[in-house]
Amino acid sequence: MTVNSEQGNAAKEALAGWLEHVPSVRQRPARSRIAGEFDLYGRHYYMIAFKMSLFQSGWYLGVAGGYEGDALVHCGHVSSRLGPYDPDTAERDCIEMVEVLRSYWRKRGSRDGTANTAALFQAVILLKENDWDRQAFLDTITNEWHMTIVTGEEYPDDNRAVIISEGCLAAVILVPAPALNLPVLKEQDIPHQAHLIVRVNAMEADQFHAGRVFAWFTAGLCTENAAAVIMGDHTSGPDYWKRCARSAQDRNIFPIFNLIHVGIRENGQEYEGWTEGMRFFAGREMEILHGKDRQTVRNTLYKAAQYVITENIELHEGETLRLSGDICRTVRIQQGKNVRDETVVLTDEE
Repeated sequence: MTVNSEQGNAAKEALAGWLEHVPSVRQRPARSRIAGEFDLYGRHYYMIAFKMSLFQSGWYLGVAGGYEGDALVHCGHVSSRLGPYDPDTAERDCIEMVEVLRSYWRKRGSRDGTANTAALFQAVILLKENDWDRQAFLDTITNEWHMTIVTGEEYPDDNRAVIISEGCLAAVILVPAPALNLPVLKEQDIPHQAHLIVRVNAMEADQFHAGRVFAWFTAGLCTENAAAVIMGDHTSGPDYWKRCARSAQDRNIFPIFNLIHVGIRENGQEYEGWTEGMRFFAGREMEILHGKDRQTVRNTLYKAAQYVITENIELHEGETLRLSGDICRTVRIQQGKNVRDETVVLTDEE
C-alpha cells in the first residue's frame, strides 16, 4: 500500500472533523490510521481505522474521499457507521458507505452523486516558523474581519480551530511540519517549517457567500509568520491576499482576486489566458486563446469569472456573453488547452 502522506493526513483530518459534528459522537478519534485505499468512479478513497478511546479494544471503520490526483480537497464522501473494522470486508464496507452518500446527493440534485463541492474551499498557508496563536487568530477574524462566531468547538485545542460563522463551517489546523507533497512546491522553493490547512464548507450559505467567508477567514491567518498562501495550483503572497480581501470587504464586492487566478502566456504575436479556481464553484475554467494584448485578456477573464460566480449561471455553447458595453464574447465549450477537462473558451464575436 502506497499512501500519499499529505492526502492521507487530509483524509484522516476530514473524518475526524466529520465525527466532531455527529451529534451522537461530538469528539475526535483518540487514534486513527490509514487501513487501505481504493479507487471508485475516477476518485481515490482512504479506508480509515480509528478508536474513539485509547482503552477501546477494537477499531472502527470510516471512509474519506474521493480525491482527484494529488488534490487535498475531497468530494464530500466522508462517513462512518461506527462499526467494527474487519480487514477482510473493509473495502466492500467502505464502498457501501460511498454508494449511500452518492444516492443521497443525487436526491439533492447532484449530477454525479458528490457533495456540494462548489461550497467547499481549501487552502494551505506555509509558515516560516512552527508557531501559531489560536486565540490571536480568533480575535483577528472577529475584530478586524468582522466575522460573527456563532459557536466554536467544544474541546479547544491550541493546534486547531473549528467554528460556525455566517452559515459556514470553517476550520484550520496547524501541521508542525513542512508541506512536502504539494505539487506546486516541486516548482517553487518556499522555505517554511510548518503549515496550516484551512477549510470552509457551506452549511446554510450559498457558494457566493461561502467564498467570501473563506477569503476573510484565510486573511485572518496571513500574519507576519506566513510565507505563502496556496490555493489549488496557485501561490499568493500573504500581503497580496490580505490586500485583495480587505479591498473587497471594504467595497462590499466579491473577492474575485483571492479566489480566482488568471494565468497569461505569450503565443507568437498573441496572448493566451486561463482561469484557475472556477472548479471551486462547480464551474468550468475559462480560456482565451487569441488575445491581442495581455491586459485585455486578464481583465476579460476576471470580468467573465465574476459574472458567472455572482450571477450563479452556467454558460452554454454558442451563447453571447456581454461583459460591458465594449466587451462581447461568444462561448465555445471544448477541451482545454492550458487547463484540464472541458473549458469555456471565449472568442471574439464576429
